[in-house]
Amino acid sequence: MGKGIYCLAFNTSYGWLTLYATNKGIKEIKFGKWGDKNSDKAKSSILYELKEDILCYLEGKKGGRKSFEYTLDAKFSDFQLKLFKALKKNVSYGETISYKELADKIKSSPRACGQALGSNPLPIIIPCHRVIQKNGELGGFGGGIKWKQALINLEKS
Repeated sequence: MGKGIYCLAFNTSYGWLTLYATNKGIKEIKFGKWGDKNSDKAKSSILYELKEDILCYLEGKKGGRKSFEYTLDAKFSDFQLKLFKALKKNVSYGETISYKELADKIKSSPRACGQALGSNPLPIIIPCHRVIQKNGELGGFGGGIKWKQALINLEKS
């Protein structure tokens, strides 16, 4: 990350998150406490807004945030864009879908979907945690299985 990239790390009841943004929009969300000595720490007000929205979401209280609408500055392949659009259209807050079901919707393979979801730079905003194996097991997740299970449980409560 270079100059013009802003970051904000904060702790939640589930663990640390680090947010990155540019003047164009949200760039990345990482699980864990990260930083970059070359970044301009927290000079972007959008990061504070996103932090508050994520904390509201993670509280899971009635009336809490269920989706995120931000200008994004992340890089996506055409396949990821198609996949993420299908995910948003077909899987609402509190629901899950299997990799196979999602793949069928875009005429692809479950493996290709899993790989594309695994490189999602914006977990939580793009809710890849809602995609599970067809046998009901969780499958992988960039933040680890504990985070994935916690997010699914949060949304189902």
